[in-house]
Amino acid sequence: MPKYSMLNQPQTFSQQPARAFHRRQRTHLPSGSLTHNPLSKAHSPASRQHGIVLMVSLFALMVMAFTALTVWRSMQDQIMLSKNIAIGQYVDAQTNLGIEKARAWLASTIDTTLYNTDCSKGYHSSKIDPMSDPAFKWEGGSDDCKKGFKVSGTPADVGVHYVIERLCLEKDKSPYENIAPTQRCIYSDLNGSMIMTTDYRVTVRVSGPNNTISYTQIGLHKNDILIKAFSWQKIR
Repeated sequence: MPKYSMLNQPQTFSQQPARAFHRRQRTHLPSGSLTHNPLSKAHSPASRQHGIVLMVSLFALMVMAFTALTVWRSMQDQIMLSKNIAIGQYVDAQTNLGIEKARAWLASTIDTTLYNTDCSKGYHSSKIDPMSDPAFKWEGGSDDCKKGFKVSGTPADVGVHYVIERLCLEKDKSPYENIAPTQRCIYSDLNGSMIMTTDYRVTVRVSGPNNTISYTQIGLHKNDILIKAFSWQKIR
């Protein structure tokens, strides 16, 4: 029997494992894997949309905060305005009280008594202009002729003072020139009766809450039986 050498025997190799290997390699690699960049996801359109939404949200929040602040300031102004109006009405009521007290005293005092100054009652028989006199102190002080007359019966948080002036040039004299030739006074015709009466001016000062200060002046005619207002002004 002839002897065959391993070198002489034909050798065959199967191609199937190689094809299977390549097939496994092809199924393992995804399509387009050579051009895919994982970092490109950060710059995708969805990410850009999220950034725009965040900016719009922050802007809307800022607008809402500014609107809320504006509304709050407006409400504070309205509250302050309402409070000032209420204080003004409160002070005006006390002003009317001071005017009525001064009018009542003037009406109950006879004319001859009014020839002379009575500082203890807040009355001056000549024009003194307390609003322009820097030495005049409405409250406090020991000189009754340099301060106003304090009205009683007012609330604790309000101070009401008044001054009554006879609108004459000289004090402690008759208002009639035939009696006091150097006297000069302001007279008015009361009710068109051709009876000339002496004019008086009442100045009322009211100090109220929140350091509120109010000055009001009213002009009055007076004869033996009647007293009448002829002018009124709120100074400040």
